[in-house]
Amino acid sequence: MRIFISLFAVYILIFVNVSISSAKENPRGSALQVSSEKQVKLGQAYLYGNGVPKDLDKAYYWFRQAAEQGDKNGQRALGVMYELGQGIEKDFQKAAFWYRKSADQGLARAQVNLGILYEGGLGVNQDYKQAAYWYRISTEKNYARGMNHLGMMYEKGSGVEQSNEQALFWYHKAAKQNYSKAINNFSRLKRKTANISQKQTAQQVKKAPQPPVQTKKKKPAVFESSTPKKRLIDKLVVGAIKGDPQAQSTLGISYLLGLGRPKDYSKAFSWLNKAATQGNIEAQNYLGLMYYSGKGVKKDYVQAAKLFISAAEQGNKAARDNLVKYADTLDLNLEIDKLDSTSVSDEELTR
Repeated sequence: MRIFISLFAVYILIFVNVSISSAKENPRGSALQVSSEKQVKLGQAYLYGNGVPKDLDKAYYWFRQAAEQGDKNGQRALGVMYELGQGIEKDFQKAAFWYRKSADQGLARAQVNLGILYEGGLGVNQDYKQAAYWYRISTEKNYARGMNHLGMMYEKGSGVEQSNEQALFWYHKAAKQNYSKAINNFSRLKRKTANISQKQTAQQVKKAPQPPVQTKKKKPAVFESSTPKKRLIDKLVVGAIKGDPQAQSTLGISYLLGLGRPKDYSKAFSWLNKAATQGNIEAQNYLGLMYYSGKGVKKDYVQAAKLFISAAEQGNKAARDNLVKYADTLDLNLEIDKLDSTSVSDEELTR
C-alpha cells in the first residue's frame, strides 16, 4: 500500500512539472481545475517567492492559465513577464497583446502599461495619441500613476496640446495620493513656471517707461524723526482701533520691524492679522513672513503661502518674490491646496 501511495505521489509531481514546462507551448493543456483568481495568486507566490521557493517557470504557468481564462489580472501579469523577460524571452509584442486584453477589461494598471508601450514604440507603432488615450482612461479609475503619466504628456505636448496648467492639474491629483513621482513633478514644474513668470515680469518692467529719478525718497510721515513720536503713535493707534486697514498694517509693521517703537511680535501679528483680514495686501505679505519664520505665531508654511499668493494675485511684488524665493519650502505644502480652487474643471480637462 505504501509503495502504491509513493508511486502515485511521484506521478503527480511528474504530471505537474510536465504541465508547467509545456504550458508555453500548450497553455490550454492543463487538466488542473483551479479558479483564475487562485491561479493569479499562485503565480504571484512563485514570482516573488512568497511561501514557496521562487520559480519563474511556475509563475508563468499559473499566470498563463489565468490569462487564457480571461482573467484581467492574469493577463496583465503575463504581459509584465513578457515585457521584462522574467523567465521567458523578452517580447514586447506579446506584452502589448496581453496588456490590451487586460486594458479592454478596464484594469487601470494594464492601461498605463499599454500606454507606456505606445509612448515608447515598444511592440507597437509609436503613437503618442494612443498613449495619452490609455493614460486618460486609467485616470477614470483614479489611478495615480496614470495621472502622473498624463501630466507628463501635457507638459511635453506629446499626443495632446501642450499645457503646463493641465500638467499641474494631473500632477496635483496624483500627488494628493502621495505618489512620489507626481509630487516631484509638481514641485519641479511649479518652480519652473514661477521662474518663467518672474522673468517675463522683469522684461515687461524693463520695457515700461521709467519714472523720473528722485534724488531723495521721502520717508512715510509715521516714521519721520521730526514728528513728535507720542502724537504719531496716538494717531496711528486711533486709526487702527477705528478699523482703518492701512493704519493697522502700518502699526503692525512698525511693531514687527521696530520702527519708532520696540519690536513686539505679538502686537505685530495682532494688527497685521486685522489688516490682512480686511484685504490689505502689504499686511498679507508681512503676515505671510511671520507664519514662514514662526515669529509671533506658530510656523505654518501652508498659511504663509496662502497669504503670499493672495497678496501676489493682487499685484504685490514683494509677495510674488517671496513665493519664488521660498518655493522649495512652500510649494508642496500649499500649492497643491491652491490648485483645488482652480477654474479648470475635470470635465474641461477630460474632453
